[in-house]
Amino acid sequence: MRLYTSRSRKTPLTVCYFGGYRPNYPRNLFYRQALQYLGVNVIECRVPVQPRNIVKVFLLLSQFWRGPHRADIMIVAEFNHALVPLAWLLCRLRNMTLLFDPGLSYYDEHVRRAKDVGRYSIYGIYLYWMEMLAYHLADKVIWFTPVDDEYFQELFHILPERSTWLPPGVDTKLFHQVPMPEFNSPFIIHWDGNMSPTHGVDIILQAAQKLIGEPDIRFELIGKVPPDIKKMAEAMHLTNVFWGGIVSDEELRLSIRRAHVCLGAFRDDDKLRRSLYTKEIQAMISGRPLITGYGEAKTRLFKNGEHLVMIPPEDPQALAEAIVLLRAKPQQRTALAENGARAASNLCASETAGRKFFDLIEEAYERHTHR
Repeated sequence: MRLYTSRSRKTPLTVCYFGGYRPNYPRNLFYRQALQYLGVNVIECRVPVQPRNIVKVFLLLSQFWRGPHRADIMIVAEFNHALVPLAWLLCRLRNMTLLFDPGLSYYDEHVRRAKDVGRYSIYGIYLYWMEMLAYHLADKVIWFTPVDDEYFQELFHILPERSTWLPPGVDTKLFHQVPMPEFNSPFIIHWDGNMSPTHGVDIILQAAQKLIGEPDIRFELIGKVPPDIKKMAEAMHLTNVFWGGIVSDEELRLSIRRAHVCLGAFRDDDKLRRSLYTKEIQAMISGRPLITGYGEAKTRLFKNGEHLVMIPPEDPQALAEAIVLLRAKPQQRTALAENGARAASNLCASETAGRKFFDLIEEAYERHTHR
């Protein structure tokens, strides 16, 4: 293990992970472990997700002075926008560098995409200015893709030097390239994740319906099944779809290994344009051909037809045809698997992504301490 220290320090950096977050959430878990592997001291100042923000404030304050106050850098974990002002105040008291990893924008999700909150409603205005404050208080805001970075810089008027992107990191001890399974029967199509509208599980079900006449093709969908998705599948009488439910990381790894092809996200919306999903990277790094919907972020990072297969979003016929084509062309499946694993590893493998994260926090630390 190489011990990474800041250029301006002879001792390792100390990072405080801060907020109400799940310690096993893939993004913060990966980067906490990556920093520890690189020799960074990581202290958690963490409370449960469930309490109201005012309760979280008191709980975090009581924890902060027991040890986390010794950190050089504070990273506010995903979904904790409302706690950034508290983090900023503590950082100013202790001269710490403040980074924020939002995970998403509530304003973008509810006002711009779902449109379940009015732009000029009290809650819509609150969301905008609450996020505007959070993004401008942080020394650096971290997004998932370069398209996200550009989009949110413009939406919230963030200075380019205070905003950046970091791809989803994948634990390559768990997910790594393994040989493709032999194609006897069935031909397994794997999908996993949160069955939210953005991921387009309904598109996958419609493609499965079109392939019922292909008895050797089997869809395995992993994750919690919402009632509306289950009801849709029952109405379609899908005999070729298997529901795996919520599984452990090890079970997920084995499910991907059984698959001949993995699927990504297919909803036609602006979030798909900007997104790169962890499940897509896990599949590629595992050496499985990936079929997913076109998105600008993915076209910037990968080559369609060489690293993965991108189809028009919300097109179940195109999805069904892509599956049948890959089933018929084992050499193409193998080429996609090998090229995709190489490209995804260069971007998101443990050591690569971990070093990118270290470089990012070091740059923010150096900038903060020298201004």
